[in-house]
Amino acid sequence: MIDPSTVKQLAQQFQIDEYSIYRQYLQISFLNAFYQQKHQNIFFKGGTALKLLYSSPRFSEDLDFSIQSSHRPKLASIIKSTMFNLRLSIPKLEIKQTKTPFGLSYKLYFPLQISQQPLTIKLDFSDRDKTKYPNQQTIQTLFPISTFSLIQAQSKKEILAEKIHALYFRHKGRDIYDIWYLLNTKTDFDIKLINYKLKKNQVKFNFEKTIHQIQNFSPKKLKQDLNNFLPISQRQLIPQLPNLIINQLHQLQP
Repeated sequence: MIDPSTVKQLAQQFQIDEYSIYRQYLQISFLNAFYQQKHQNIFFKGGTALKLLYSSPRFSEDLDFSIQSSHRPKLASIIKSTMFNLRLSIPKLEIKQTKTPFGLSYKLYFPLQISQQPLTIKLDFSDRDKTKYPNQQTIQTLFPISTFSLIQAQSKKEILAEKIHALYFRHKGRDIYDIWYLLNTKTDFDIKLINYKLKKNQVKFNFEKTIHQIQNFSPKKLKQDLNNFLPISQRQLIPQLPNLIINQLHQLQP
């Protein structure tokens, strides 16, 4: 387990709180152990994938995965083997299965001296969509972890498509930031892929609707959602995000 002095050093280096450093250490540790197991077609995705695989500055809470329905019966044994290996180096780590309307969900628990409540990380395995554009790579990190596992993950353009879908159906500041980050790093804006993600809700992508969603996002909520998950140097960007995205979308319009 990472020692407190290293946590303090990394917190200063990344301009974030110590709690977030502990959480990211556990996220990386879990992924490293999980992808050492023999399985296929379980793809890491979402904001934490952007952070750990694609260098986003935003820290994230949960670990999200896309899983094929045929692999659901195998998941419990994969999780069991993963936890056995993890507890060799992190013996106090616990896990519980939780209820979810779609797919399967677990929650990791770890006690911290800096917090009265245990640190928790939700693991969400969704079988609602098939991953269309998979990618494979290792995690590059400054954390004191040897990361040799090859992580199966969604590509940046597929994460962007899912973030546009999320923008239509939930109200989260993290989606605003992630869309900005992906567009700012020249991620392919694949409208066909976006429509594939929207199809299950019987909706089609529309530039005007997307811009409207972003324009009407509450500035107060945007700051509340993002402030604790961004390095101090990135926080001044928060109020500018909607206009930055809208300008990028205007450039993409045919």
